[in-house]
Amino acid sequence: MYHPFETETFELTATIEPGNADNKHIDWDSSDDSVEIISVGPSSITIKGMSSGFATITATCDGKTATCEVTVIDTKVYKEALANDKDI
Repeated sequence: MYHPFETETFELTATIEPGNADNKHIDWDSSDDSVEIISVGPSSITIKGMSSGFATITATCDGKTATCEVTVIDTKVYKEALANDKDI
């Protein structure tokens, strides 16, 4: 699980096993617009938190899938919580 702030970008990487697999093409998907895929490489993607919310990023290769849960944190809410000594 990853918790970026709005507008923050970060990279996710998938590893294909075995290393000598014939098909190494990965299809990526985001379940929600709060996390946008902004660039795709051979085994990684760069994603960006667009707005507060929750998304599951899915990597699929040769019928097998892996997922990563992402919760985008609203920067304003986070700063207010810090200022008031509260949890988010």
